[in-house]
Amino acid sequence: NNAKPGLAFLEKECWTLVSTPAWAAAEVERVPMRDPATGAFIPQSRKVLDAPAAALLEAFAAQVGELPTHSYLHAQRWGSALPAPLTHGRDGDGRSANARDVLGTTFDASPIESFAGLGGGAGPADDFVDGGDLALYYAGDFCSRRPPGVIAAALSGRHAAEACARRFLG
Repeated sequence: NNAKPGLAFLEKECWTLVSTPAWAAAEVERVPMRDPATGAFIPQSRKVLDAPAAALLEAFAAQVGELPTHSYLHAQRWGSALPAPLTHGRDGDGRSANARDVLGTTFDASPIESFAGLGGGAGPADDFVDGGDLALYYAGDFCSRRPPGVIAAALSGRHAAEACARRFLG
């Protein structure tokens, strides 16, 4: 974050690591997000998140070399970020060769490029809710017609921001 405009005064660097779909699916298999006995989702406590955070940091270090000692480490697991989409040559259940079932939830470990632009409406207006004269915008994968997940959420936010800029900046 200290490389961002206006934040050069920060004494420490802040990095955000995002895994590949394959790494995330393997991690969910290793440390499930649901209780194996009941199927209930396990709360994302520090205990549940510490292991995946350390594993991702270790995988990153293996790729780039030695890292400085960190002073804080936090992880977020978004279990529905990469569901199996229902289009593009997959079987009737939307499964690809890379689909994995983990305690009743299907994850697709295909490269992220495979998900871009899948499903959905005819254009950006289908990705978010425009509040009209209220100048309020509601964005996220929950209001997109694309398959739910990180791509739908990112495109929804982008399209809402573009609509906001058109409204206020002309």
